[in-house]
Amino acid sequence: MKKIKKRYIGFGVVLIALVVSFFFDNTILGFFNLIHNNFLDYIMRWISDIGSVVVVMIFMTTLFLWEGRKREYIFPMWLSFISTTVVVYLTKIITARPRPVMDTFPLFAWFAYSFPSAHTAIAFSVLPILDKELPKFKWFWLGFAVLVGFSRVYLQVHYLSDVIAGGLIGYLFGYAFLKYEKTRRPFKRIFQ
Repeated sequence: MKKIKKRYIGFGVVLIALVVSFFFDNTILGFFNLIHNNFLDYIMRWISDIGSVVVVMIFMTTLFLWEGRKREYIFPMWLSFISTTVVVYLTKIITARPRPVMDTFPLFAWFAYSFPSAHTAIAFSVLPILDKELPKFKWFWLGFAVLVGFSRVYLQVHYLSDVIAGGLIGYLFGYAFLKYEKTRRPFKRIFQ
């Protein structure tokens, strides 16, 4: 019962932070403008690179789960990742919120939209499964996901509200697929 209350409180806090962040999006971007420097620019670009997110968060986690004999959680993790990606891009098309800096995304119009952050959503989509099945790495994964979100705001390709919404969407999908696997066990039967 205590865990459920904590989850609801945490969810409520994140929702309040999301609503409040809409009012401070431009102020926060202004702050990040003040702290820009070449070293941080390089680090944040590396962290923000979608390849880094996918390789570190998805493929490495798949290997850890495979080696750790927790194979039944690989499919839920991938389903969370894929579902999150689909929902985020549909939301981008529906909301069509322009990015703070638009000149970096000329290829496809729907990639150019800001809300929500796909990078952050993807990074947070695997957290519930990692938290449950690889608790020794819990703080590394959480720190990395937060850094991904931070880098998106630092690089001024997203507003803070985009990042919070992306994190929330990703985490909720990850949690839903983890809960499904824990209660129904469809993937455990496959790997027995």
